[in-house]
Amino acid sequence: MMFRLKFVLGFVVLGILTSCQGMQQTARDGTMKETIRRVTPSDIKSYTDKIIVNEYQFRMNRTEETNSSLYFETYWKTLEPNTAEQEAGISDVRLRIKIRSQKLRRGMDEFTVHNLNFTAELQGTTDNNTGSWNNIRITPEREEFIDAIFDDYETEFKAGVMEY
Repeated sequence: MMFRLKFVLGFVVLGILTSCQGMQQTARDGTMKETIRRVTPSDIKSYTDKIIVNEYQFRMNRTEETNSSLYFETYWKTLEPNTAEQEAGISDVRLRIKIRSQKLRRGMDEFTVHNLNFTAELQGTTDNNTGSWNNIRITPEREEFIDAIFDDYETEFKAGVMEY
């Protein structure tokens, strides 16, 4: 019984450490990534336009579409540095969003379903690096902002009726 308890606790601790490590890496490298599973290309196009472009005012830089994938990349959007970013010496901040989807399988009725990867990239400059943009650590306040964008985007997929 004791061995079994240690074994289970070991998996729980390993899971916690692994998930914490992933969150730290995301914060350090200036990117946040999320996945939405089983969505249609039609919905991806519609909700990207509705939420990312119209609601959050990102301008689309690049759009690619093949038989098996979609890719959207916004222009960098300038944001005001928050308090933590300013305290870290960041003078300018910019954010861009990349959305990539890959065909999952073909359904019986010839409908295509994709898995979608949402990536937010954050960069900043400091006064002493002569305007050079570099990935910066995502602060908790900035993470909340990015989470809000993703949550609004994801909600459209969950609340809507799939369009084929």
